[in-house]
Amino acid sequence: MLLDWKKEQEEKKRKEELRTNLEEFAALLSKKRNFYNIKTDFERPKKLARCFHNIGIIQQKEKDLCSERARIKEDCLKDLQDYLDS
Repeated sequence: MLLDWKKEQEEKKRKEELRTNLEEFAALLSKKRNFYNIKTDFERPKKLARCFHNIGIIQQKEKDLCSERARIKEDCLKDLQDYLDS
């Protein structure tokens, strides 16, 4: 009997922590313009698997885009320097 009560209390605590984490995550998403550097180091509910999957895909695209921007910037700076040197 006591063991069941303890399990129930642990489950309630886990659910409350998850709810708090999700509320903080939702607030963070509403404030940020992009998904880069958003950490999801908490338990993810199975009902929200698609949402977290989509965020992961967007994060990867933003990372790739960031690399592309850096490459374009370097090329542009190189071209500008070559033009100014000639």
